[in-house]
Amino acid sequence: MKEQGINPIFIIYCAAAGGRVDSDIVAGILKNFQEKAIPICYVITNIYGASAEQLQGQIDGGRYIMDAIFGPVSVSTGKLCYHYGHSLDSSDNGSPSKQGILVGVNSRDFSNIM
Repeated sequence: MKEQGINPIFIIYCAAAGGRVDSDIVAGILKNFQEKAIPICYVITNIYGASAEQLQGQIDGGRYIMDAIFGPVSVSTGKLCYHYGHSLDSSDNGSPSKQGILVGVNSRDFSNIM
């Protein structure tokens, strides 16, 4: 990105069932964006998952990564949604500053129609 002069305005990290990552490496990469005040959306889907228990395991893993980036303070706005980071920074016209969101999408119900 640096070589190409790319300056992202928003980062979306998507994790799916069956995928394996090193949580510390992912946290380090995303932390780099957070330090540059780039908002992060971490999306977890269990579209290929067999159960809601698998989704819960993915959420726990996602919370581990997001806690490593933003600290263990999050606000839950629903069963599958957690907000991280600071409130809106009024000095930059209300743009999010170092914020993140973790969203779990339980798409098992739709797996038969795809």
